[in-house]
Amino acid sequence: MKLKLLINRVVPCLAVIMAFALVSVVAQETVEQAAASTNASAPGLYVDGELYRADEQPIVRNGILYIPLTYNLMDLLDAELETQVAGGKMRATVITAQAQLEYTEGETLYIARDQQRELVEPAIVFSGNMTVPFESFFEDLDCTVVYGDNRIDVTTPTGLTQMEKLPGGKTKIEAQEEIISEEVEEVLKTVIGYTYENKLTYENVKVSGDESQSSMEPKSDFYNDFSIRFLGQIRNGYELQSSLRTRSTTDDDQKHGEVKTFFITMSKNKVKYSVYDLFPKITRYTFKNYRLQGVQYERTNNLFKYTIMMGKTPKKLRTSRYNRYVQGYRLENDVAGDAMLGLGYVDVKDTGVLQGTNRLDNQVLSLNGKWKKTALSLDAETALSKTKYNYGQNINAKAKWAEFQCRVPDMKLKTSYERTGSEFVSETSFFTPGRREFSALLNRKIGRRVVVGGGYKSIVMRGEDRLVFPLQLNMIPLKQRSSFRLTAARNYDKTRGTSGTRFTDRRKLNLKDRIGTAKVRVDFDRKAQKNTAGVQDYRTMQRYRVDTPLTKKLSVNLQFRKERRTGAANPLNRFYKSKFSYEIGDWTEASVGLERYYNGTSNNRTALTTSYKQIDIYNDREMSIEYKFFNYRDYNNNQIRLMYSFLK
Repeated sequence: MKLKLLINRVVPCLAVIMAFALVSVVAQETVEQAAASTNASAPGLYVDGELYRADEQPIVRNGILYIPLTYNLMDLLDAELETQVAGGKMRATVITAQAQLEYTEGETLYIARDQQRELVEPAIVFSGNMTVPFESFFEDLDCTVVYGDNRIDVTTPTGLTQMEKLPGGKTKIEAQEEIISEEVEEVLKTVIGYTYENKLTYENVKVSGDESQSSMEPKSDFYNDFSIRFLGQIRNGYELQSSLRTRSTTDDDQKHGEVKTFFITMSKNKVKYSVYDLFPKITRYTFKNYRLQGVQYERTNNLFKYTIMMGKTPKKLRTSRYNRYVQGYRLENDVAGDAMLGLGYVDVKDTGVLQGTNRLDNQVLSLNGKWKKTALSLDAETALSKTKYNYGQNINAKAKWAEFQCRVPDMKLKTSYERTGSEFVSETSFFTPGRREFSALLNRKIGRRVVVGGGYKSIVMRGEDRLVFPLQLNMIPLKQRSSFRLTAARNYDKTRGTSGTRFTDRRKLNLKDRIGTAKVRVDFDRKAQKNTAGVQDYRTMQRYRVDTPLTKKLSVNLQFRKERRTGAANPLNRFYKSKFSYEIGDWTEASVGLERYYNGTSNNRTALTTSYKQIDIYNDREMSIEYKFFNYRDYNNNQIRLMYSFLK
């Protein structure tokens, strides 16, 4: 049995689920390793128990799972999305009660919780949406990501979206073809198999009219992404996994050629070696999805699991102009089948000649434990940090966190507590220093068609005391019409600080139904803010969406959004969109869309988009052509994108 059989089995699954990536069912694997794993199933993405449905699904680029930042996703996360184009690049800001994230197209550096961090891969614009690496996005929002046999479950920390969903709300993922047959598994035990993928992309942007008014820069560039993966067993009995990803381009805004990721992993019995690009995920305060270039060694015996990591950060961080070397040690003990204790130590050192910015040495000692018994679970961690800056000052600080959950058939209770010292530093994790938070969220099912939830959250940070009270009602109003669902939510936020007190009251109403073959969704959102000086600010939004097939092969998507703000220079925004998609043949689709955006300024635009996509599941090839035309008052933008990829 040739390895081509394996590839011919994998690609049909990729085509069926379109943008979903193959990820590993093991939570400790990185997304990149999961995408390369050949025994992974095709999971669905569930956010707080609800299957994520949108026109733009998660995608895989360069072996990394990406999530498009769409309004559908923002609704599930109870977040706000703001986008703008400046300097020819899209910038996107995601605002939630937990954090504010800022991404820039084509850049790996981004802002999260007022700190500069680095993505494993740069943010990209895909189908008009800012698209970012999957795991870091949800972890920045304090979400919990759990991998199951055929699904990825994302649990959000906010009471507005963490309510249990009603029975019947989960639709089964269509049965997928088995990826690896028993014969192929036998082959992989004795030989090394490999696959390689090459993607060629051409992008062309032209500006006509008053180019000085356009935020787009004319360009015409080629991009070539190449990846190769190895999997199998070598002669000494070690199981081998390896991946190499490279990129070359003519775009002067990016590196013309670079190795994006390279790693080698070998495992045998209870020993595992990993070399070069590492993405260890250990605890909340140590190695929280921190990228490292070096070596990692793991060994498991009857009592303990040992982990040793040594290396350096792959690039000089903009916040530190020095080479940064890291070493970490981890010891775990499974006290019983339902409990775990772990002790970790991380040492980070900056080296090099002083360059005017703070050079530091940072050590963190962490102790964490987990316990789970039937419906109860407890997860806790405490950490100590010692930081020495180049000017000789030593600072010690503490951090602690605990989370308790109780889940029974008709009720879920979740409480959490976190307190990080204002001087606490851990260079291999991300968090908010000087934050003290306590939250309690309770969801309760009433009968079979109603779920109610409420909670309390107290946050003390940067001299401000914040209280949040979320409430939500989720119900099926009509017993005979299960497709009609109603969600009503209210979030009351009171913040007191040195500048006074401000109040934020947000109310949401969501209606979903299926009328014949049409899926209908209506959203109403009202956000009111007021401070002690009497200044008030209101924002109201209406959103309507209809998806329906017109014929057996022709379908249409209609959207309308209207937003009004008080006190703004341009108080009214309107957005219209219609998109027609036609199925030409198996795995071949053509679409045309028309958009209109209006806010009473020179940014008013009319847009026309056309695309053609074809997937050849027999020869493992994919091709797409996309053209966009934007008509502004003073200028026009024309964009064309051609992509061709093949997998062997």
